[in-house]
Amino acid sequence: MRLISFALVLLFAVPSVSDELITLADFDEFSGESNPNGYCYGEVAPSPDGQGFVSIKVTYRILNKDVTDWIDFSFHPVPPRDVSERDVIYLDIYPLQDADYLVLKLVDPDVTTNPNRSAFESSLMPISGGMLRAHTWNTCAIKLPKEKVFKDSLVEINFYIPCRSGVPKDKDVVFFIGKFKPQDLPQVEVKHLPMRLLASFDFEGDATGLKLHRTTITQSEGEVISGKRSLKCDTREAPSEWNEFLHTDTKVIQLEPKKHYAITFNYKVLADGLYYCLVRCPDGIKFDIGWLQWKGVANEVGMKVVSFIVPERKGYYFILGIKDAGAIAIDDLRIYEVIH
Repeated sequence: MRLISFALVLLFAVPSVSDELITLADFDEFSGESNPNGYCYGEVAPSPDGQGFVSIKVTYRILNKDVTDWIDFSFHPVPPRDVSERDVIYLDIYPLQDADYLVLKLVDPDVTTNPNRSAFESSLMPISGGMLRAHTWNTCAIKLPKEKVFKDSLVEINFYIPCRSGVPKDKDVVFFIGKFKPQDLPQVEVKHLPMRLLASFDFEGDATGLKLHRTTITQSEGEVISGKRSLKCDTREAPSEWNEFLHTDTKVIQLEPKKHYAITFNYKVLADGLYYCLVRCPDGIKFDIGWLQWKGVANEVGMKVVSFIVPERKGYYFILGIKDAGAIAIDDLRIYEVIH
């Protein structure tokens, strides 16, 4: 294998080790949503009556109330958020209107008590009961499962509004979430790090080093990302919940403990869906690293980068997958060792 070395600019922020549900450092990882049924977006803004604090301000607008749809403001923590030492988490919400339709969903893949894998999924309400009251801070109690395994790996934190709820149509509804100190914003440092290419897959020929499932090699002009061929997975006809369609083969590609790796790939979303990648070892999902999950919109084209340091465990391998139904093309998958 020919090895090359070059400098890649990576942005590093110190990851949060707090057992709080969300921190101000999480803001840049939240994603709003926009579709024909509605949209939402977030910003950091001064807290109402907050005396120098700031909040995550989220604005929603529902455009169609006659559909079964949800408008999401969501965050997929990497690594997954561990709140296993908490039975109840308190969250402050300041709405600009009375509301009983802002739902919080917390997803842990280990949850077996409901099909959504939700450790919590309910409309937020103040501890005093009733709906969220306008122009005041409402303290909400988020009651978590007793089982620690159901709350030690939150992979999704989602504030959403159902289109069919009591939310008004064609009108902005606004919520300030949490009160944070401005200095809680992370300090970002730019580092130029040399990289050593370990493996590269363009799907034009041999794919030794990968284990593929439910995939095809597409040559369709509307699906190929680069070259003449791309890898394609389509689960729309027979989806399961977690559809892992690509694994790296540990016999060919060894991700060694204590070493730093970066994995990059280009993608084209062929159908709206939820897509993910991660790095796993044989000891189970508890030790997953490198989680990245995103909501893809048809015809979206981009590149994803996953950067991680392997713990002191053997047998880690990279996974690409589709949650439930979706379709995606992948190309130019590259695995690098980052040299410090």
